[in-house]
Amino acid sequence: MGFGAELMPLTYATGALLFFLGLLLGRLGVKRLRAEVTRARNASVESELVRKQIAKQHAGIQASSKTLSLFVGKLTEGVGRLNRASLDERDVNIMIADLARAVFDPDQILLYRTGVDLRQDLATDHDLDNDVLTLVEHDGLASVPPEVASIPVGEGKIGWVAAHRVEMTRKDWLDPTRTEGVRPLPNHTTLKLDLISPIIRHAGDKTRTLGVLCIGRPKARQDRNAKLMLQTISNLGSIAYSHAISLSEMKARANFDGLTGLMIKSHFRKELGKLIHALENAVGNMGIFIFDIDHFKTYNDTNGHPEGDNLLREFARVIRANLRPGDMACRYGGEEFVVAMPGADAEAALQAAERIRAAIETHKFRLEQSQPKGTLTISGGVAAYPREGTDGDELIRHADEALF
Repeated sequence: MGFGAELMPLTYATGALLFFLGLLLGRLGVKRLRAEVTRARNASVESELVRKQIAKQHAGIQASSKTLSLFVGKLTEGVGRLNRASLDERDVNIMIADLARAVFDPDQILLYRTGVDLRQDLATDHDLDNDVLTLVEHDGLASVPPEVASIPVGEGKIGWVAAHRVEMTRKDWLDPTRTEGVRPLPNHTTLKLDLISPIIRHAGDKTRTLGVLCIGRPKARQDRNAKLMLQTISNLGSIAYSHAISLSEMKARANFDGLTGLMIKSHFRKELGKLIHALENAVGNMGIFIFDIDHFKTYNDTNGHPEGDNLLREFARVIRANLRPGDMACRYGGEEFVVAMPGADAEAALQAAERIRAAIETHKFRLEQSQPKGTLTISGGVAAYPREGTDGDELIRHADEALF
């Protein structure tokens, strides 16, 4: 056998080995290729998930930023309202509801006020347990059931928040530790409330619940800032209520007599001018009754000025008790008083004046026995618009000349 013949089996064997090695490497290459393809696909899926997550977070940030921007804008607007010269509790109610509406875009808004009188000194105890929450502003209710219009403090979820002065979200009610094991019930089936916040006022060691703000089904994004924004609205509401009362008290001090609580002369003349202007346009009547206390100097000299002040206070109470709806009473000076009676012609004005005179004469005033007649009496006169005058000065002058 030749040398070439001897190498042929080896060549075949080597070829076969190389073939199988190539096949193995090919299979390994395919597996590796498949693994790389799978890895690439997974990476692509992962990348898409990350992209979607980033997009979602970005959208969330944009939504939160928009809400926060809107909130700051409305908050600035609300603070601006506090600078107005005229602000009453009704204005504050609207301001709170507007803020809540702008920030949360909810299906329901309910704003309640307690019976707390902000004019009352906080040192004076207020019986919150027997207080009632009264609905003063609302959105999203087709009708207001009686049990929603008025809620005793402590009753249901809204009453619980008022009594405990704690903000609550829908999730908070599921945590028994938040309510000390108590499970307050919804106040009514029509209410779908997600956020409930008390409106409270702090002064020293005293705290008063002024009201409750409720938000139902907000469309705006809810995040960890939601409760903070609700607290901010509630706190601003508390400040606004206090400010409205302060403005009201300042106006009262400026326009009403500190001793009797009746209008002062300048304010009365201003309001009388408004009444006359309205009567000119509507063609109506008005009576003026001017009167003073007989022998008031004698009462003061006999009993002392403190007793004279007490007499004037009681005298004003008797006047107020005998006014008709819409009448205006004024302490015109010292012991002189004026009552304006819109809608009263000459005869009706005389009848109203006589009613006031008789009520004063029959009232038992302290120490009135020291008066010359043994009782307190008045002298006065009546004038009628437009018969005796068409402006305030003219009417008062004619009434003064008609003293009886």
